[in-house]
Amino acid sequence: MRFGAQECVPHGGDKYCWLPEEFEGDGDIAGPGVLFAFVVGAAISLISALVVLIFEGIERFRREHPGAHAARDFFDSLVVGFSDTQLITSLALLASTYFRLGCKISAYHYDLVCNLVLISSAAHIGPVAVMHRYYDRFKGLGILRFCLILPSFVLTWILIAKRNDSNIFPTYKPNSTPGGNNTALVLHAACLIDHPGAKQAHDFHNFTASIYWTTWFTNTTISVPSNSSSQFTNSTILTNRTIPAYSNFSSDDTLKDPGDMTAFGFLTGAFVLTSLLSVAQKYVHKTNLEQKTLDAIHRAAVILKTAALITCFGIAIWSYTRFQTLHSWMQKSDWLRDDDAERSPDSFGQLVPLVLLALPFLTIFEQLVAQSPDKDSDQEKNDNESTSNMRLRSMEQDR
Repeated sequence: MRFGAQECVPHGGDKYCWLPEEFEGDGDIAGPGVLFAFVVGAAISLISALVVLIFEGIERFRREHPGAHAARDFFDSLVVGFSDTQLITSLALLASTYFRLGCKISAYHYDLVCNLVLISSAAHIGPVAVMHRYYDRFKGLGILRFCLILPSFVLTWILIAKRNDSNIFPTYKPNSTPGGNNTALVLHAACLIDHPGAKQAHDFHNFTASIYWTTWFTNTTISVPSNSSSQFTNSTILTNRTIPAYSNFSSDDTLKDPGDMTAFGFLTGAFVLTSLLSVAQKYVHKTNLEQKTLDAIHRAAVILKTAALITCFGIAIWSYTRFQTLHSWMQKSDWLRDDDAERSPDSFGQLVPLVLLALPFLTIFEQLVAQSPDKDSDQEKNDNESTSNMRLRSMEQDR
């Protein structure tokens, strides 16, 4: 796994950090099918988690409610299904980013991946917040879920931390107006991660035009471009630098926005807190505490779970907004104005998350079938009752 300038630039060729002649969209990351699968899955997961939390209160304080337990079991299955789907989809995207794209991914698509995995993380942490049986209902599945959540957290943290550690990485839509092209988002993400020149710079805005952008590997002589942001052309000159100096290109980006790292920190805190609550509730109910004390503990747990779930809702909405804002700017820019890759839903990479999104609906159907009355059983019961009544009448007549 290579994910930085020190690893990627020496292997990327002479033109690795040049401005691209044409910037290509990636439907597998930013296509409508991918966004639909992430957003709809997250929305259903979080809304169902909210319903579960409400039913938990109904079960506790309104025990006379006849449908509370059945409804709770139904939404439990729904929440777990969509939560697991979001977890697997997120892991697939992270694995693809690290091991397939690696040095090839652009800063723009890197930012979009960060937003998508935050949406997904919020969607599978929310159910943990409200379901104290998320791990222990089936111990084998609980262990498997934990083993999937752990690498998801680690890979997400590395992804966001690498970007956050760079003072020159564009993290949001450029400050220039839509329709322009003054952004470093189109460069490879690795050109902007652990760039040694950034440590010496004092002004990081428009870093690509500074002397610190071109101060690497001074013993190597190669051809480098003089790029124009309005005419995507390269003129070749000889120099002893491996990173090109841009003569007519300037970047006007939002740099080192710590929002994603802060959001992920809140998600991590919510996950740890609610996991500890789940363990605590499991053992508290095995004690001989008075019912009044148990009710007080339960109310405190519900308050904390509600706070964690609201946090997940907020982060999912915030990440979706950032995704849409950046994506919209790029679609209107000169870079992707004529590229349909991120407008069409027909790529294979968009089909996979859509198929995964459909799987939990099988669980819904199964639950509905399980809860529906069995007509054959009812008919058989009625037939048996009729037969019994006929026998009784026959016995009475014989008497």
